[in-house]
Amino acid sequence: MTILLAKVKQRCQCRHMTSDTQTQTETQESRPRFRPQPTQALDELNLAEFPLNLLSDRVPAGCTSLRFEDRVFDKSKNDYVKRSLVVSASGEYGLPTAKDEEVLLALIHLTDRINGFASPTVNFTRYELLKLMDWNLGAKSYRRLRESLTRWKSVTLDYRNAWRRNDRWMSEIFSLVDNVTICEAEEVQASRKGSKQADLPLSSFNWNRIFFESLQARHVKGLNYEFFQQLRTPTARRMYRFLDKRFGAGRPHWEFDLQNFAFEHVGLTRNYHTGKIKEKLQPAITELENEGFLVPRTKEQRYKKHGQTWKVSFTQQTKDCPVQEESVTKLTASGVSRRNAEQLARDFDVKTISKRIDIFRWVQEHQPETLRNPAGYLADSIRNEYEVPSDYQTPEQIQAGEQFKAKILQEREAERRRRRLEDDHERQKRAHVVELRQQLDEDELAAIQRFAVSQIREEDRVPPESSALHEMQVQLMTDIELLNRYPFVASEARTAGIDGIDQT
Repeated sequence: MTILLAKVKQRCQCRHMTSDTQTQTETQESRPRFRPQPTQALDELNLAEFPLNLLSDRVPAGCTSLRFEDRVFDKSKNDYVKRSLVVSASGEYGLPTAKDEEVLLALIHLTDRINGFASPTVNFTRYELLKLMDWNLGAKSYRRLRESLTRWKSVTLDYRNAWRRNDRWMSEIFSLVDNVTICEAEEVQASRKGSKQADLPLSSFNWNRIFFESLQARHVKGLNYEFFQQLRTPTARRMYRFLDKRFGAGRPHWEFDLQNFAFEHVGLTRNYHTGKIKEKLQPAITELENEGFLVPRTKEQRYKKHGQTWKVSFTQQTKDCPVQEESVTKLTASGVSRRNAEQLARDFDVKTISKRIDIFRWVQEHQPETLRNPAGYLADSIRNEYEVPSDYQTPEQIQAGEQFKAKILQEREAERRRRRLEDDHERQKRAHVVELRQQLDEDELAAIQRFAVSQIREEDRVPPESSALHEMQVQLMTDIELLNRYPFVASEARTAGIDGIDQT
């Protein structure tokens, strides 16, 4: 009997622990999961106009602010207005750098995909943010991300006639982020082998009201975030964001004052002379030309002198490969240059390219150490028909596996619910017995007890000398007899709940 009671007690403790674990699991599984769509990101239009960060990854000593300004024609005033932006940083964290620009765009993309700009508060894990930006998952990246989030919290933006709202230029002073909550334990958990994204604890940040209202008003433009990421130089990235905004206005050709473009919209050092400006811009321009974003031009065509000033012009590259544009889009999204993608799309059919891209993505996820040059590997795997890895699974097979896992989880959840209902049912039966003992008079209860004891087989009886066990046996047999004479009837709703789980 002692062993029996110990097992009953142990079973109750285990069920209690299972219930607590299940509650935690349900909390984690109820999180809306973020699924990145790199080619469908967004850029806030005000942020694309002036730089917010340095073009380097290091802040020069003593540099605590950046200033940009220009003049634009304001239709509401029918006159030119002077716009300016001052970016100020604290001495502790300093000015934003090129890496911080990438983080800021990722935060905007994250907000759009998680809640569609419905709330300024965004819950996330640093793991998924690092994955989105394609950073490695080492401790250094976690520290660098924390530094970036802190920096955006501390940096102050002073827009003077430079913040566009309701078709007017406004003056606003604010920080982009009001507060950041970082779950430091995530870094440790994410580093463990087999850790899953959905299991990681949540961090969060809050957008500033002024900036978030602009996002909600959809004062944004589309941004190919993956294309932005694959650009090698910060200058090319900055030029891409600015020119992409201007091209988005419906004009495929723009001409700018060279110094104004380089200093105020790209962020080059102001002490550069004209020749140095061209030298610094050229690698970024060449990269954007090679990637199919800009129409290639000679230096004579690109730069023209008007009086004492130099002008620089840019023309958007039009897409002229209608036959297999689907393949070109998929290849460029996977890192292949526009030129190589178009050649591959001419040489191979859509089905072949799609299959190789699926294999490439699988290798990226499961064997990343084999990819020294991911874009080159993908292109060569198409041209040379690389052997398919032995443990490769097609997207259909992966989906079928995920569906099977979901079914198993559903069945386990149904079993846990059934056990909880059974436990609740047992508690109500016990309460019913206690109530019966209180309602019956002493004589009737004594008669039931004598009858119950008489039903115990002689060899099973605990002698009165073992007082504690004897009393427990008498009580147990009496309770059983009480339930036989006055059965406990479960509620219809509870019975239906148990039946429903059994049917599931």
